[in-house]
Amino acid sequence: MRIDERLPVSEYLRRSKSTPDGMAWILVCIASALGLIDLYFGWNLLPLAYASKFDKAAIMLIFSPLLVFLALVNLRGSSSNHYSKMAWIRAIIVVTVFVVLNF
Repeated sequence: MRIDERLPVSEYLRRSKSTPDGMAWILVCIASALGLIDLYFGWNLLPLAYASKFDKAAIMLIFSPLLVFLALVNLRGSSSNHYSKMAWIRAIIVVTVFVVLNF
């Protein structure tokens, strides 16, 4: 299945979940949701960078999946897909961007 930026969003997301970088993005969404739950209830299980500032931490956790998705789309469009390990490299970049933004 070819993932192309000209696909409708729902089809793009459906095809993305079968790739390593798409699964990494889903993992980022789940981690962000768990981080929001942790932040809301004040459990402090995750070492968030802005845990002392509730508003800033919440905004970062809410918008991180969107920012990571935009970075993923940009990486897919600009990188050479001839290299067989490129999806794994993008997956590592996706997780790294999330960790840098929030932890």
